[in-house]
Amino acid sequence: TYGFMMPRPELLTIWPMVINDTNNKAINTPPPTTLNLWNNNYQSSLANASSGQSISLTPNGIDSNASACWESTTSGLASGRCPNYLPTRDIDPLRTTSMGDNNNGGPNLRLAKRITAISGASLVKYIDVNVVPVPANASDDNAPYWTKTGAGVTAIQYPTAGTTTGFSDYLKGIVDSANLLSSDPPRPKPNQEVEYTIYFLSDGLSSAKNVSICDYIPENTTFVPGSLQLSIGSAAPTLKTDTIGDTDGAGYYASGFPSSCQSSAGHSKGAVVVNINQVDYATGPGNPLSSYGFIRFRTRID
Repeated sequence: TYGFMMPRPELLTIWPMVINDTNNKAINTPPPTTLNLWNNNYQSSLANASSGQSISLTPNGIDSNASACWESTTSGLASGRCPNYLPTRDIDPLRTTSMGDNNNGGPNLRLAKRITAISGASLVKYIDVNVVPVPANASDDNAPYWTKTGAGVTAIQYPTAGTTTGFSDYLKGIVDSANLLSSDPPRPKPNQEVEYTIYFLSDGLSSAKNVSICDYIPENTTFVPGSLQLSIGSAAPTLKTDTIGDTDGAGYYASGFPSSCQSSAGHSKGAVVVNINQVDYATGPGNPLSSYGFIRFRTRID
């Protein structure tokens, strides 16, 4: 659902944790077996963590005190022995020496909407939405797991003045006609088309399932039939039909909006809806490819 977000739970610190265990000496001494406090059947597998690597608990903080649900962080060793296994994660995916990240939580979907073309002319510009006071989703375009090339690009902050370095070059487009310069295409006129792109990123603690993204057609414009597209990862966008209820999970609603289209009052020009079965959660910038994408459509100025 458009705007779907869930809070990130607090990081859990749970005994035991292993760091610098290349000599198999860092495992905490388990309590006596007579106390029945710890099932050590798989403890030997925890003694092989790389230097600086932590061990993590999956899938939750209540595992009946069994070693079966612990593993060297990101190793996947517990996947075949732990019920309801969830992959363990590093706080910093680029460093093997970072602490384990809590995976006992829900999905989080970030959205960033841009105008990406006017009358067929692409707008290769980068805008960092940065307003005061900051709305709940203003920082979505600064999330660290957006895919980018190298160190990213420098974006113009809007509406406040300033620049942002390291911005994702995936998030092309403008957010307002005020972002247009004299070298850009002029502001659209009646009968000209405007292309909108809604970028999405799944960066929660689990994959986002049964995702439904809805966007209303702006007033004083008309949806261009046959313009709705979906792209996952680096794949080229594919056309979606405008027909509601067919097998491609997308469509244009003139009225009778689904529940994913919130606050429909005042929207008289219809809405586009794209349904996605699952968007996998990101473990790093652009990784996996199934963790991000965009939907795109065009409108014509009335």
